[in-house]
Amino acid sequence: MIGRLEPTITPRSAPMPSLTQVATAMQHVLTTVAETAAHSTGCVQRQRAFSGASWVPTLAFACLDTPQPSLEPLAQHATALGVAVTPQALDQRFKPAGAACLVQVLAAAVT
Repeated sequence: MIGRLEPTITPRSAPMPSLTQVATAMQHVLTTVAETAAHSTGCVQRQRAFSGASWVPTLAFACLDTPQPSLEPLAQHATALGVAVTPQALDQRFKPAGAACLVQVLAAAVT
């Protein structure tokens, strides 16, 4: 006689978050966390055109659209987010402090 296979049900370790929970978490990371990281790393020392809450989303959304965007598309994304900057102003953010800011935001996003 052939044995009968019983389905195995494995309990989930944690329930899947709702879309609202994910949206709330991403908003927190792209605003509050980005702002804190920008100031603590020296990426933003005083707010002029860019704040942490505009620098990080500009890069994130531009890179979602084009994986390796040039400065012009980055400036267009910044403008779409309400920050009118030149490509040269963006270029000035690509320094160790800007990279450190992004590392902190990414670390917060994945924890």
